[in-house]
Order: sequence, then structure tokens, then C-alpha cells
Amino acid sequence: MRHTRRLQCAAIAAVCVVACAPAPPPRPNFVMIVTDDQDVETLRFMPIVLRELVDQGTSFSNAFVTITACCPSRTSILRGQYAHNHGVLENNGPNGGYHAFASLGLEDSTLASWMQEAGYRTALIGKFLNGYAGRASYVPSGWDEWYALLNHKYFESRLSDNGVEVTLATQPAEYVTDALAERAVDFIAQDDPRPFFLYLTPLAAHRPADPAPRHRDRFADQAAPRYRAFNEADVSDKTRFVRKREHLSERQIEEIDALYRNRLRTLLAVDEMVGRIISTLEKTGRLENTFFFFLSDSGFHLGDHRLPGGKGGPYERSIRIPLIVRGPGVRANRTVDVFALHTDLAPTVMEWVGLPTPGFVDGRSLVPWLGTGGDAAASGRKAFLIENWGDEGRGFQALRSEHRIYVEWNGGEREFYDLRRDPDQLENAYTSLAPAVAEQLAMAVKQFRDCAAESCRQLEDAFVFPEVFAKRVGPRSP
Repeated sequence: MRHTRRLQCAAIAAVCVVACAPAPPPRPNFVMIVTDDQDVETLRFMPIVLRELVDQGTSFSNAFVTITACCPSRTSILRGQYAHNHGVLENNGPNGGYHAFASLGLEDSTLASWMQEAGYRTALIGKFLNGYAGRASYVPSGWDEWYALLNHKYFESRLSDNGVEVTLATQPAEYVTDALAERAVDFIAQDDPRPFFLYLTPLAAHRPADPAPRHRDRFADQAAPRYRAFNEADVSDKTRFVRKREHLSERQIEEIDALYRNRLRTLLAVDEMVGRIISTLEKTGRLENTFFFFLSDSGFHLGDHRLPGGKGGPYERSIRIPLIVRGPGVRANRTVDVFALHTDLAPTVMEWVGLPTPGFVDGRSLVPWLGTGGDAAASGRKAFLIENWGDEGRGFQALRSEHRIYVEWNGGEREFYDLRRDPDQLENAYTSLAPAVAEQLAMAVKQFRDCAAESCRQLEDAFVFPEVFAKRVGPRSP
């Protein structure tokens, strides 16, 4: 009898342990907003982003893209790879655009497909990849919901609504950013127990930068920043496509200022979009369990080195991007200065999901610097590769470290800048390098261009710019 009673008590205790054990925490949700051609400076004009993301999250002051062309950059975000490894090198042509993405079979293994396989419901809302417009009825694998823009218009926008082409009307209520925000809110608010991954990619601040009617009169007195590189006095040491530029005329400068104001205005609708998403997450009880990423697919320069506007060169305003992360356990109101790349987003998400990152990924998780249980003392990469696979006159490969950048243009020209002495890249100091140093840098570029996955990370961690110069150099006066 006593033995039987002991067995009964043991059984009851076992049941109690199972019943009383805390339930595992719910898997986190993810909202990733990728703006289009937004330079870091414009972030200060987005009050909701500053309040809800910057003040409540961690910002990376040294965030960069490794390629500035839209389609390759967005492929790098979804695959976590340098362009030379994923193979989408340009926005169009045989090695670019959605054609290259699809023909290389990349859509079968992206951040979206990994999340979907992990049980997440997934949605793309906004810009996908250049060249997709001809496949409007096709929804790529990995996406449960699909609202992909088919043109670069802020009004009369066309999009693929889960494979059905629709056109948004011209009334203010269907301004493209607002229409995308409406779909994002609906996706978040669905009564579905599964966690979600929302990839939200508004058109702003891409040209033509048409603002919503309610924002057309904002920032009337703003002018584009006049950095020291603005309308640079002497570009004789730059590459050919820069050297051929005349000084900016008064009319060109007026057009630059007008474009700058409109870019800011388009971002106001994105700012409001962020507010609507935060509010919806609060109302549905999901905010405290949602990671939020805010970034751009490239930077943008206006007037630097006499270039009216764009992002094609290896210059700071082109390659730097805003990157902010908010979420459970992420430290609030904090800025870290380690190098963060767009290739790092996919492995960061995968670590938070608790799944291994595919072996082909070049990037690395940013969790160690986000205060979510990682090693805050971890050392970051020391250098990274920047690529541009355009025509011979504009294509280049560059190495960027904390204080230096070395550039090899495909036509044979070279540039080198010491960013401590010359942060605006006014004086090309390549001819001041000792020959042995120039040879070391050329060899390093080749190694980075051939790297993949772990070998890329090893190079990024180990590379140190040589310190030897033939003579001391400094910047010219602007």
C-alpha cells in the first residue's frame, strides 16, 4: 500500500511539473522597412522614426551598402551576400535585374523562404527588384502575401496584388506610400497565431520624389547640405566620369535644392507609415514581441564632386545608409560604431529566430551589438568590399576601413583617401602611396573580390590598411 501511494504521489508530481512549467516564449515578429536611396542626413526630418525607433532602439553610425545599385543591393539584403557571390550585378541586362535573380535560382533560398519554412507568414509590400514588372502575375516563392510595385510612380502606381495587376487611382487617399501602409497594417492586424515577417519597401525617396498633397508645402526654406565636397573646386584627381563634369550652374544648384526638398517631403509619408505600424502593433498586443529594422538600399549624394544627384561612386554619401533596430531586448537610445552591412540583416534575423544561417551567406549577425544576449565586447569587421559592376567608366571595386578607402576603377584609374584628414574625399592621395603599399592594396582587392562566406568574414576581420606613405598628405582647400 505504501509503495502504491509513493507511485501515485510521484505520478501526480510529474504531472504538476509538466502542467506548471512556463510556456516557451512566442517567436518574435519582424518588420523590415527598406527605403529607396535615402541618405543618412535626411533621417533628422522624420520625427516619428526618431521618437519610435531611434529613441527606442539601437542605431548603427557606420552602416553601409556594399553595392549601391537598387537591384543588387536588395538581393544582398535578401540573400546576405556580396553581389559577386549572388550574381545580380546590375539593375538590368544579362547580369542584372529580376531576370538574373530568377535565372540564377536565387528566389528559392532567400530570407523570405527561410522564414516561411520556419512557420512564419511572410509579406512583401512595395518595391521588389528592377525588371519584375513584366512578370506581374507571378508571385515568387517565399511570400504568402505579395503587393509588388510595377512602376516607379507615386501616383497612378501599378502593383501586383498577389499576382493580379491593379492600378491605384490618383486621389490623395491612394498616394503610393499610403496605399502600401494600408496593406501593411492589414497584414499585421490579421487574426493569425503565426508570427510574421513583413518586408516593407516604399518608393521614397527615389526620383521623381513626388510628395503627397498634404506635404507639398513643407520644408520650403530648406536647401541641400553644402558639404565641403559640394560643387568641388578641383576634380582633376578624380576618375574620368567626374573629371568631365563642369562646375554646377546656378540653375543646377536650384534643381538640387528643389529635389532635396521633395525627397524630404516624400519621407514624411514614410514617417507616418512607421507611426501607423507602431500603433497597429500596440493595438494588437504585438509591439513588445516585434523586431523592427529601418534602413535604405543605398545612400544618395546631391552636388558632391559636381555630381548633381546619384549614388554610383565610392563616395561617403552614396555608400552610407541609416540603420536602426528596435525590439525585445535591444538597448534603447543607443548608437554603436561597428561596421554594419546590408548583408548582415539576414543572419541577424535568423539568429533571433533560432535557426542556422545558410552556409553561402557572407554577412554576420549583429546580435552581439544589440544587447540581446550577445557578446557586447565582440570585435567587428575591420574592412569590407564595395562593388560597382557597371560599364568600364563607372565600374569599380573598393576597400573601406575605419579611416581609409582605396578604389580600383575598371578602366585602370585609382583613388585613395585618408578619411581622418580628408573626410569629404577632396584629394585623391593614391600617387602619394609607396609602390609596395599600392601593390598590397591591389592584391587585397583581388582577395576580397574572390571571397565567399567564411573567407569573406575572415578577410574582413583580418585586413589592416598599410600605414606606409611615400609622403605625408592632407586635403586641399574646398
